[in-house]
Amino acid sequence: MFDFWTGEAISVANHTSRAPIDKIPLFVRQALIVPMGPYIQYAAEKSDPVEIRIYPGADGSFQFYEDEKR
Repeated sequence: MFDFWTGEAISVANHTSRAPIDKIPLFVRQALIVPMGPYIQYAAEKSDPVEIRIYPGADGSFQFYEDEKR
């Protein structure tokens, strides 16, 4: 598992995490690919930039598809 906020690999067997009021603990599994971008209200709204976070682990694949912008 990985800490989403720091990218640090952690062992979940006996992990204790701080939970400040403004940041909830969030953990992601190995081999996860997370595309992230700004909040948009409709499909044609500009959505640049897009950040892609890749968490190492098992073999995986990912195909990014973006609609044509008009």
